[in-house]
Amino acid sequence: MIKCERPSHFFILGDSLAAGIGASTYAKSASGLIAGHVQKAYGTPNLSNFGISGADAVRIEQNEVRRIGPAACAAVLLIAGANDVQEYHTPGRFERDYAGLLRAIRKKVPNALVVVTGLPDISLSPRIPPIAKPAIAYLSRHDNAAIARAAGDAKAAFVDLYPLSETAARSGRVYLSADHLHPNDDGYALIAQAVNARMDREFANAVQK
Repeated sequence: MIKCERPSHFFILGDSLAAGIGASTYAKSASGLIAGHVQKAYGTPNLSNFGISGADAVRIEQNEVRRIGPAACAAVLLIAGANDVQEYHTPGRFERDYAGLLRAIRKKVPNALVVVTGLPDISLSPRIPPIAKPAIAYLSRHDNAAIARAAGDAKAAFVDLYPLSETAARSGRVYLSADHLHPNDDGYALIAQAVNARMDREFANAVQK
C-alpha cells in the first residue's frame, strides 16, 4: 500500500489519547513523541494533529478525516475506540463505525501508511466503577479484536495495546495520570515506543520492495 519511503505529511487522528490529555506537556504525549520521531527519522516537514477529546469513531470520521489534505506521500496515525467503549456502543455498531472510519481515511489518502492503535483494557482504570468493569472489560477485548480485523481489511498496520496495558498493570509502576484514566508521561512513552517501532518496520519493508 505504501508507495513512498519518506512521508511529506503526518496526520494524527483520534480522541483524547491522540490529543495528549494526561501528559505533562504535549511533547511528552504519545502524539508528540511519535511526531518528533517521524520528523527526525524521515524529515517529514508537515505535522498535523486533529485529535479531539471525547471523540468516538463516528465523530472522528465526521470532524477529523475531512481535515486531511491531499498528499502524495503521507502517514496517518489513528488512536480511537476508547470512547466507543465508555459510551457502551454495541459490538456490532463499533465494528461498522470503525470500519467506516478506516474506509474514509483510505479514500482520502489511498497510498498512505496508516497505523492504528488497538485498545488497552480500559476496565483496569480505577475510574471505572466496579459494577461496570465486566462490561468494559468485554467491550475492550471485543473492540480491540475488531480494530485488528478492520486494520487487516484496510491494509493498515495494527499496534496492539491490550497486552501492553496488562503488562503495565502488573508491573506495579504508575502509568496513569492524576485523573486515573489517561496515561501519564511514562504511559504515553510506552505507546510511542510501540508505534514508532511498527512504523519503522513498515517503512523499512517499503524500501526493500
